Amino acid sequence: MQASGSTGTGKKKVRGAYYGASIEKEIAMNRGTGVTRLEVLFDPITGKAIDKYGKWFNNFTAHLVRENVSPEFFFWKNVPQTDIEVIYQKLSIKVRSEVYGDGTGDRA
Repeated sequence: MQASGSTGTGKKKVRGAYYGASIEKEIAMNRGTGVTRLEVLFDPITGKAIDKYGKWFNNFTAHLVRENVSPEFFFWKNVPQTDIEVIYQKLSIKVRSEVYGDGTGDRA
């Protein structure tokens, strides 16, 4: 019997797949239609990403946070503004959403 999260090779799987490559592939497939960023929809009540690209958005955002924010920060409010801006910039390149303001991916 395998342990939960095991891949069958004896090694425990720690994290899910990085979705940046999938996002790039999806954008490339739609590039002929003028799509350069994925449209992510958010539930107006919970604020959570939903629909086709919701899970990709959540995973990609988590990846960016792990990549750009030092583990020494336990609270988001303590993260330097420059690190947060880097994350928003990288998100705005791949994702389009009205949540950030005018629909360009920029925060309001």
